[in-house]
Amino acid sequence: MTLHGKLCAIAASLLVVSAGAAYSYQSSRAVAPNRDLMKTILAAAHENRTKCEQSKDEDVKQQLDTDLRPILLRARLGLQELTASRGDQIHFSRVVLNTTNTQFDAIRFRTPGTGEDFDLRVEIVVPGNAGNQILGSWGLIGVEGPSPALEDFSRRDNFELPSSGFPEENFAITPYVRGGNLRSNGEYILWMNLRSDQTSQAYIKIGIKPTEESAARQFAATSKARNSFQSAQRTLNQKYDTELKNLRKTYTTELDKVAKTPEAKADAVEASRIVAEGHESVRRDPELPDRRGFQILSAKYGIDSRWIDVTDELKPLMRGNLLRFGLGTDFSFKTDPAYGVVKRLVIVYTIDGNPGVSITADKQRVELPPTAPILDRIPFMGSYKH
Repeated sequence: MTLHGKLCAIAASLLVVSAGAAYSYQSSRAVAPNRDLMKTILAAAHENRTKCEQSKDEDVKQQLDTDLRPILLRARLGLQELTASRGDQIHFSRVVLNTTNTQFDAIRFRTPGTGEDFDLRVEIVVPGNAGNQILGSWGLIGVEGPSPALEDFSRRDNFELPSSGFPEENFAITPYVRGGNLRSNGEYILWMNLRSDQTSQAYIKIGIKPTEESAARQFAATSKARNSFQSAQRTLNQKYDTELKNLRKTYTTELDKVAKTPEAKADAVEASRIVAEGHESVRRDPELPDRRGFQILSAKYGIDSRWIDVTDELKPLMRGNLLRFGLGTDFSFKTDPAYGVVKRLVIVYTIDGNPGVSITADKQRVELPPTAPILDRIPFMGSYKH
């Protein structure tokens, strides 16, 4: 290597070390470089790319590619950030290139942190045509990891897109990165070496697409998590239903014992309350479907030991979600279980699954559901006071 070549190599190494150290310091401070520093950094990047384009030595080209990364990392926080999108969310963003007049510019973007690997498709539209457009070369580096290679690109002249704002004469290129080389939650810098030192408008679109393998992994992981959740939920529901059913059966058995005691038999109405509460407990078995609104579960009419079931006679009287009638005035039952004696109508009902018991004497009006709070409608199951 000639003396001139050695000096150039030393100078390049010093630039790389300086750029890397500055980037490390800047990252810890999270301060974007000012305009003058950005101009110096991007000028160094342009010089790096120009040498790379002019060199015919592959070893020199490889070294220059290595040297470019710390230079761009130093400029990172001063670069415009675009959004990487997928599906129908991908849109062109208008940017102004070469504002530092260094014939070099770059933008940065980040992939979403979804655990997927992505393919990349970039579209860049600039004024001019194949002979006079400003793009010289372009490439991609990874901020935190390896730099994916832009494997191939397509080009077209005078790209037309309604309402895009593209100049009438334009030049469009579309570089690609395939094979899932973009990582989840990764940050990347797209650089462009330019042919002119003048500012220029450009339109850039960054589209990402999960690889088929990555999408399959995500689907499998999602399905596994969903199946695990649903299986655990079914197990818990079954355990809960079994325990609740057993608890209700125990409760009903205890209520039946209470209803048969001498104290309860002395007051048929209180006995009816107890029996009705037990009946409702059984009817609310977890295997039965959920009930909403106002519903009549059972109704008995009578006094003392003379009672008849009048549930089927009451249900046709419901109008919508209401039961309203005068007992013995607007309506009388087909059978009188105790003629000449004032009887009582005991109705067991639910409102949105909450139980209640209504007790109405002859000549009184039945109005269900009542307007009182539901807690006031649940029968008192302690020592009942007359």
